Amino acid sequence: MLHGNIISVGDNDYVDISNFLKYGFDYIALGHIHTYAKYKKDNSIFAYSGSLFSNGFDELGEKGFLSVNIEEKHILQCEFKPFIKRKYQQVECDISGLDSYEVVEKIKTIITEKNISRKDILKVKLIGYFDENGHITVGFLLDKLSEYFYVEIEDKTKIKIDIDKIKNEKLSLKYEFISLVEN
Repeated sequence: MLHGNIISVGDNDYVDISNFLKYGFDYIALGHIHTYAKYKKDNSIFAYSGSLFSNGFDELGEKGFLSVNIEEKHILQCEFKPFIKRKYQQVECDISGLDSYEVVEKIKTIITEKNISRKDILKVKLIGYFDENGHITVGFLLDKLSEYFYVEIEDKTKIKIDIDKIKNEKLSLKYEFISLVEN
């Protein structure tokens, strides 16, 4: 068993796996990385089983364990076994030009396309632009997505301001502000 990062030299926990492979190990169980990864070099298999559970949205995807069968010093099988009932999932949705109901439908379409289960833990990242008179509220989206176990909305949208339209509004504070800034 070995605990360390065999990929990223910049990690403080970097371990040069070649130092261990020269001893002819059939299997090296690796720890440190929370995502499943399996490698083979010569006759050695070395693998990260990952963690049994996600600890947050920074650890997306399947979680589980490795089932390794060794007989007479030979690996017969090394297989990842999914373990969790709920996965942390994250999707991105561009809301540009959409009204509130269209955003909900687009999110549900993305969720369906990515085969995300209603029992999963989901973060929806909203991107794009919305009209200055029609912002979509997070509360509305959460209500419309309430059939899912847990949904978190991250709003990274920006307001789209039509400067030319404001310049034609001669009797408004917005017009006065833009004129002042331009001058």
